[in-house]
Amino acid sequence: MVVAVVVTVTVVIVVVIVVVVVVVVVVEVVVVVVVVVVVVVVVVVVVMFVHTVDRCPVESACTFQGQGGAASALPGALALLTRGRGGR
Repeated sequence: MVVAVVVTVTVVIVVVIVVVVVVVVVVEVVVVVVVVVVVVVVVVVVVMFVHTVDRCPVESACTFQGQGGAASALPGALALLTRGRGGR
């Protein structure tokens, strides 16, 4: 009888630990996904802002030479991101 109680308590403790670990892992994955989505949205907004601010009369003629720095790298970075995820 005592052995059955000890085994039952041990199983309950193990199940509780496993459930807590699974919940923590799921929460961490959700947080990582939210952070990645926020970063991608920010990059897209910045790229759209750069396109809007750009004064080129024809968009295909824009070379981003006047922007410099990170602004010139953003379109290429966005293209790499979208290409890697099955985008255009």
